[in-house]
Amino acid sequence: MPFPRLLRQMADTRSTGAIAIYHHDSDRKTTTGEAPKKVVYFRNGIPAYVESNLVHECLGHMLVRQGKIDRSILEESVKRMHSEKRKQGDILVALGVLSTAELNEALQEQLQRKLFDLFGWRHASFHLLKNESKLPGIIRLEMGLAEVIFEGVVRQIPPQRLLRLLEPHMTHYVVPNHQRAEVFLKMDLVDEARDVVLKLNGSMTMSQVLRTATKRPGAVAQLLYAMATVEALRFSLEPDQVASVQDYLAETQSFMVPSPEQESTAPASTTAEAPVPEYGSYATTEVTSGETPNQRTRSKNESVTANADPAPATETTNTEQLDREVELTFQAERLFRLGKRSLRNKEYDRALLLFNQAHKLCPDEGEFMLYVGYLTHLMADGKPKQNEKAKKIIERAIEHAPHLYEAHLFYARVLRSLAKDGNAKSALQRAIALEPQRSEAQEELEDLDRDN
Repeated sequence: MPFPRLLRQMADTRSTGAIAIYHHDSDRKTTTGEAPKKVVYFRNGIPAYVESNLVHECLGHMLVRQGKIDRSILEESVKRMHSEKRKQGDILVALGVLSTAELNEALQEQLQRKLFDLFGWRHASFHLLKNESKLPGIIRLEMGLAEVIFEGVVRQIPPQRLLRLLEPHMTHYVVPNHQRAEVFLKMDLVDEARDVVLKLNGSMTMSQVLRTATKRPGAVAQLLYAMATVEALRFSLEPDQVASVQDYLAETQSFMVPSPEQESTAPASTTAEAPVPEYGSYATTEVTSGETPNQRTRSKNESVTANADPAPATETTNTEQLDREVELTFQAERLFRLGKRSLRNKEYDRALLLFNQAHKLCPDEGEFMLYVGYLTHLMADGKPKQNEKAKKIIERAIEHAPHLYEAHLFYARVLRSLAKDGNAKSALQRAIALEPQRSEAQEELEDLDRDN
């Protein structure tokens, strides 16, 4: 299946785990001498971390290409990596060629490059990795699914090729999903592409839509393909006029989190069928042929025809419920990642607001709850009552996510503020046991021992 659809399938099932992807017909140099391989880690269906064995995606090589370090520094850092068993980024900081902030920025860019490169892999294969629920990296991808797919399409799939991939849909009508289309309007779009999205209302065919783009049809094709992948639009054999995206946003006060009741469902009888796009296909044992990028994965016994009978009411209800849950997850993930950015910038009021919003959308997600508790602590200003409140929130978060390193680290910090050093020490020891390669808990434990 195409890589964008693989991402969508993981999102639909809200999967947490990892997928190994192999590019057997590539001759690109790897660190292992084997075929190119990447492991993509997911949290609640959203890609969060990527490992790669491609040499040119190693941090040092990327920094050399960017002119931030020279060859001699690269060679020195590699030598010290092997002798000291440390990460290259930490060594570059120790050498004084990068600040901690510059390293974090470089690691974030490196993750994005590793992920977006997969959109260009053709004839690759993948398989799920069992028992891979723990994310190995400290730096995580700070992007939602729609952003990932849009950026991957823009960076790796040429516009002219996308026009050919969209060719089977040229006579089909383009019907927007208002809530999902709204997510794309928050991205950095060229003006013409933004205008096209705002005018979508189900009354124009793909050919007609592209003809309205007189300056940047390639950019519009990229956007429409990405939108189709995450079901922000669908293709219909007949006109299916709805309110334009612009009118919808005007009526609902643009950029509000959509309520589940606003979700619309397309009639099964008019959904168009088209071949699977060949670009970036992945071998899999699942039967998925005959699906367009915007169609949900079907079982091998479920037909895909333009004149299929409507699904039974219970099945439709289940699909609608899944759509609502996935949409809420997308919104929550975006809010959470914005909250983490605000936290890094020490914008505590904004961060707490964003974490609270994410937690309300997904109340059982332990990590969202954890950061609500931690921000409550950071804003307590030494007040015991507020720190007690933060402690209780984090304790509930630990019940939902007991294997989360940050949960025990943050809990220890709250306990120390309440002069409960013995309990704080136990919390730090639990954090170290979970991720011994990370230094924060170890350093704080040493500080705690010195103070006592």
